Amino acid sequence: MKTKVATSNYLQLLINSLLVIGLFIYYEVVNVMIVTPASWIGNHGTAQDNLIKNGLAIGLIGLFLVVSFLLAKQLGAFEKQPTTSVWRGVLVGVALVAAVKLIFSTVHMGTPANQMKVLEQMTPLSFSANILFLGVLAPLLEELIFRFGLMGRVFQAQQLLGWVVSSLFFGWVHQSTLGLGMVFYSALGFAFGAPYFFTKRLESSIITHMLANLASIVLIYSL
Repeated sequence: MKTKVATSNYLQLLINSLLVIGLFIYYEVVNVMIVTPASWIGNHGTAQDNLIKNGLAIGLIGLFLVVSFLLAKQLGAFEKQPTTSVWRGVLVGVALVAAVKLIFSTVHMGTPANQMKVLEQMTPLSFSANILFLGVLAPLLEELIFRFGLMGRVFQAQQLLGWVVSSLFFGWVHQSTLGLGMVFYSALGFAFGAPYFFTKRLESSIITHMLANLASIVLIYSL
């Protein structure tokens, strides 16, 4: 009997791990599908090119938003849990994100590689396309992978450990070289994971992540 239970647990762990890998591959495909066509058209400055480029990007982002939301819903990512409200979780998350950014603003760590990559992705796209892509779609998919997939599924029985592991993995994915950049992104991952850990509502982490990204986009365009 114990052997059957153990086998079942290992099988479930394997299935959940494959789910996370599948979601990660899907996210990479989405990135390529949105950024690459815009890069092909280029920045020639003509009104027609800009219209085609951003129209295509916004259309693809809208399509992937719908598909991603339906996928998340089908996986049960938005099932309500009898815990703290979504907005209390958001407040905790926003406070932690602000604290992380304030602390690291006092440290000279240069421009992280991920930040350079994001700036490259932003260049071919308009402000509105970047708002939808980096401010809405990316947070939805990243929270689906790191919080729902890793914390909620792979580490469902040990979510505190999952919170730490998903934060470190978030840092490694965003900055694969050891240094302050990885520490910074791991700390951000920890801040994004807090709302999900305390409320068990993925919406809390998604909204927190969206607010953080939107604030960064507005700041970049205002400089």
